[in-house]
Parts: sequence; structure tokens; C-alpha cells
Amino acid sequence: MSYQVLARKYRPQRFEEVVGQRHVTQTLQNALEQKRLHHAYLFCGARGIGKTTVARILAKALNCEKGVVREPCDQCGPCREILEGKSLDVQEIDGASNTGVDDVRQIREQTKYMPASGRYKIYIIDEVHMLSTAAFNALLKTLEEPPPHVIFIFATTEAGKIPVTILSRCQRYDFRRIPVAELTASLEEVAKSEQIDCASDVLHLIAHEAQGSLRDAQSLFDQAIAFAGKKIRYENLKEMLGFLDKTQLFTLIGAILKKDRQAALEQLNLFYQAGSDLNRLAQELLLSFRHLFLAKSLGRVPDWLDLPKEEAGKWEALSGEAGLETFDQLYNIAYRGAEETARASYPKMVLEVLIVRMTLVSEVVPINQILEKLEGLPAAAPSPAASVPGKPERQAASTSPLEKTWDQFVEWLLKEKPQMASIVQNGRLSAFKGNQIALAFDKDSIYGDMLKEEDRKKIFSELLKKFFGREMTLELSSPEAGTDQTKAAKQEKEKASRHAALTHESVKEAANILGAVVEEVRTKQ
Repeated sequence: MSYQVLARKYRPQRFEEVVGQRHVTQTLQNALEQKRLHHAYLFCGARGIGKTTVARILAKALNCEKGVVREPCDQCGPCREILEGKSLDVQEIDGASNTGVDDVRQIREQTKYMPASGRYKIYIIDEVHMLSTAAFNALLKTLEEPPPHVIFIFATTEAGKIPVTILSRCQRYDFRRIPVAELTASLEEVAKSEQIDCASDVLHLIAHEAQGSLRDAQSLFDQAIAFAGKKIRYENLKEMLGFLDKTQLFTLIGAILKKDRQAALEQLNLFYQAGSDLNRLAQELLLSFRHLFLAKSLGRVPDWLDLPKEEAGKWEALSGEAGLETFDQLYNIAYRGAEETARASYPKMVLEVLIVRMTLVSEVVPINQILEKLEGLPAAAPSPAASVPGKPERQAASTSPLEKTWDQFVEWLLKEKPQMASIVQNGRLSAFKGNQIALAFDKDSIYGDMLKEEDRKKIFSELLKKFFGREMTLELSSPEAGTDQTKAAKQEKEKASRHAALTHESVKEAANILGAVVEEVRTKQ
């Protein structure tokens, strides 16, 4: 007897044998038991997860000699004929190679006739989304008015390509990718039946590589048996499929997180010398930083990643090496690197630059932490700074409570009486003591004269009283024209003030925290 591949040999023949699709099989079983049958079913989902298998089991359950039952008997004539692909009443059609309208018209003609021996004439159309628009239109008439003895079962990996007119006439079932744990358990049963000596971690790796597809998992297991024989170990899989050594991968990730560029690049070279697939290495780096990002953000590796317990523990330990923002940056670099490596003529060069970039990533400090540090800095010593070009000089704000109150008054005045505030801002506070306020304006300034007008002066006094809550006396003055000597002295004083501001410990500490450079010193306007 010729050899039969594992994917066919261990193909489920009953609903209870289907792996990972309980939400579908239970619904179908209940519908069969209650005789709540639909004329068209649509099975959607990725490849190799059981769509066509369930369609065949459903066909057997519908035409079984024991009646429409929850489980086919697999012993009667109709069940055996469907199992062997010889049934005249169950036709499997490949939608990818029978896409034309003539193919569908032929099906429509056949639906007029009663089943040869079974209860229903059943059409299983795989990859139904490949049908042409004209073919779908031809099929639509049959779905609108189906003969009572005809049932359609459509299967597709791309439900989005099926016209809504067809979708609305089908009972839809979405098949899910099979979890790694269930795939591993299924492979363990196969290994036991085939008498294969295979460790559970090896089966887990095969299941993980299959990406939710039972058929792919069984095919990979079949390949591993052909490669290694009856005893399969991790090294065999590594050699056969190009798996990366996890220990070396953890070493590489650890070196990157410690910013040990030399060690990281040496580890990359070891992968290269061993003949590892560098494109796969780039993908593993991307997956690694995804694991670390999730572990850091959630506090643990989520169960739905389906990682072995030991491996999950290592990712959780490594997640403590950096902050969430750093892992976010590393993931983004790895994502771009994986794309560049996939299309690169010289992937090793791309990976070398990628690793260097990763070791250059610096820890991101959240803005709230920066603000907290700034708030804790000592206050700057009161000193005037250089005036803003084109603006009248005004005494710089210091830590004095009275002068701070004056600044608050000016800010309040900007909202309460903007026109009055624009006049006041062109002067400078020369004295503030008790109820006495003195403002000085340049000799030729029109703003001082404006404030001396009785109406404005009265309004300004009322505003002072409103803000400070008491009567205030305002004195206005203008300085005498300065000599060249006094101007030089003033410039020297401004230069000294500027130097004092730039060299103040608070300013230097703030610049250090923010990574900034002070480019300008000016008064508060």
C-alpha cells in the first residue's frame, strides 16, 4: 500500500475530531439535530484550518443512511462514498479553476435533477471568491430560489471578495486560527500513533511555525520525520527549517539592551557564519521586541502569544532592562529593518546598521518627570536681563512676592483692559512699596503722557483698587537723558546680568535635563 501523508491520514472524519473549531462544529451539530438546515453555507478563514474538512463531514451528516444526524456513521454506503470521493450526490468544485459563467451554468442545470441515491445534492465550492462577476450573477438566481434537495457549501480564504448579494443569502461561519497549544496536543497524538520519539518542545516549535494551520503543522511534522527519522530533536528542526538558536538570540537581544555594540555585532557575525537565514533573523528581532514591548506594557507575557513557559520567563526578565518608550523605539527600528532586509541585496550590512541604531537608542524621559525636576530646581537670583530689541526696558521679574504680584496684575490687566495693559507694558516698575507704585517711562515716550491724562489715570486707579483690593497711589516719572558714560555703564550692567543668567546653576541644570542650548536671554513681556 502506498504511503499516505499525515495531513490526509489523520484528517478528521467526525465533528468531534475537528481541532480548534468548536464554535462551528457545535452550531452545525445542533442545527442538524433540530433539522434547521440552510440551503447555502459559507465557511471563511485561513488555509489549513478545517473548512473543507468540515464541509465533507457536514455532507456525510446530511446524507447518512441513519438520517440527518449530529455525527455521520462513516459505515453506510453514502458515508463511505463521500469519504472516498466517489459520491454522485456530493461534488467538490475548485473555484480557482472553474471561474467562468459556463461552469456555473452547468451547475445550475444539474440542480434540476434529484439526487442519485442520497438525501441531498450537495455542492462544495472551494475558493469561491475566485469566481468571476458573471459567474456570481449566474449563481445568484439559484441561491434566490434554491431547489429543496440542493445545498451549497462555499469555502473561502477571502470573504471580502465575495459580492454582498451572495453573502446575504448564505449562513456564514468564520473559522479561527488554531491555538498553538491545541496544535501541539494534536501533534502529540499523531506522534504517539506513529511511534515517533519527539519532545514536546519540538512539537511546540512545529506548531508555532504552522501559524494556526493544522494542515501546515502536520506537513511540517511529516517533513521532520522524513529528515530525522523516528527520533526528532531540536537540532534536527534547526537544521531542516533554519530555526535560530534561541540562546544566541537572547544573547543578541541582551547585548542590544546593554548597548554593548561590540558583543551584539559579534553575535550577528556568528549567525552569519553559521549560515542562518538573515531575513529570518530580522523577523525574529521584530518578534522579540514585540514580545518585550507587550511584556513591559502588561507586566507579563500575555497567554495569547502561546510561548513556552521558560521562554516567556526570559522575555519577562529582559523586559526589565529598559522602559516602555525605549522598547517602542526599538520595535519601530526593528520593523523598518525587517522590511529593508527583505528586499536588500546585502542583508548582513543592513542588519549591522540596524543593530548599531538600536544600541544608540537612549531612554526617553516622560515630560511629566522633566517638569517635576524643573519644579524642584532652586529659584534663580533676581537680576535684570538684556532688553528685547525694539521694546522699552522693564524690570525683570524676580522671586520677590511684591514684584510677582505686579506681574500678576499686568497679566490680569491684559485680559481685563488690553488697551490699558499696552500702555503700562511700555513702562517699567521702579518702585512698589505698600500702597505706592512708581512707573517710569522714557523721556520722549507718549505712553507716560497718555497715563497722565485725568480720565485714564482715574480708570487705572480703579483697576489697581479692583485687583489689589485697596487704594493705590500711582507716581509717574521719566529719566533724564543719559550721558555716554551712563549708557556704557548700563550696557556693562546688562552684559553682567546676561552672564549671571547663563551661568546660574538653575539654568544649567534645566538645560542639562532638557538637553537644550540657551540661545537668547530676554525680559518677560
